Amino acid sequence: MRTRAGHLYFGGEAMSCSLRSLNSFPKPPLTIEEQIELLRQRKLIIENEEFAKEVLNSVSYYRLSGYTLSLRAGNLFHEGVTFRSVYQIYEFDRKLRHLLLGVIEVVEIALRTQIANHMALKYGALGYLNSSYFRDPLFHQEFLLELQKQIKNTKNKELFIRHYIEKYNGKFPIWAAVEIFSLGMLSKFFKNLKIEDQKAISRGYYDFPPQYLVSWIHALVTLRNICAHYGRLYNRTFTITPKLSKEIKKLGFLDDRLFTYIFILKYLIRSRKKWISFSTNLQAIIAEYKDEVDISLVGFPCNWYEILLS
Repeated sequence: MRTRAGHLYFGGEAMSCSLRSLNSFPKPPLTIEEQIELLRQRKLIIENEEFAKEVLNSVSYYRLSGYTLSLRAGNLFHEGVTFRSVYQIYEFDRKLRHLLLGVIEVVEIALRTQIANHMALKYGALGYLNSSYFRDPLFHQEFLLELQKQIKNTKNKELFIRHYIEKYNGKFPIWAAVEIFSLGMLSKFFKNLKIEDQKAISRGYYDFPPQYLVSWIHALVTLRNICAHYGRLYNRTFTITPKLSKEIKKLGFLDDRLFTYIFILKYLIRSRKKWISFSTNLQAIIAEYKDEVDISLVGFPCNWYEILLS
């Protein structure tokens, strides 16, 4: 979107707007004091107004309101709900995002490594540029264009990219190229590998069929993007659901809630030590906020800790 002299441009088309129409949104902006008064009118208990002001000056009213969905009926809060309890739920969500980003990083780097090792040893350093080694040659060519854009956008930020441009005329061996891939690109790349290559990577390192790895990495792209952009995890329904085996489905948890995403991570983290560390840290966060947080709203069953470590 671009603006110019009272006009809004969407996708190249101009929408003429008078200055009056720009200020005619049905919900007027509110000062921090007015926001607090509105929350009081909606039956939210404000125990400490200075604390509420401090929070609302650093976390927007709109962002915070997403964490109140389970605490109210319509616009009115349930009896006894306090501002501090809403903020505690927000803090739980923030710490949970941070914890998940760390473990997703482990998954992403391991998958980069497995793909690079397999492709290099089977097809050579630059074999990944050959469309005949992929299921859909056209999709592969589109992927290479996306890679070139990524290189162009990051060449001034990453020393190793400039190194390959200057010394090797812009030729990136697969072990360097995967370091440029985003998790989304990594997901696309793996999905387009021939089935025998998918099997070699999935069964060789992860010890489960490739169709699960394709689905799970795709799901983790969604989760990673939500976490990286500070999106809400609490009380969220996910539209991308990971593929689950019949045995996993028998456990009975909802596949469109966060716990399913966390559950599949236990198959993607090959280090038992790292997985125990993650699960213990997760347990600590839940224990810290147990009085305010309803873990069923993120899909956690009562015996979630035992399930993750079984």
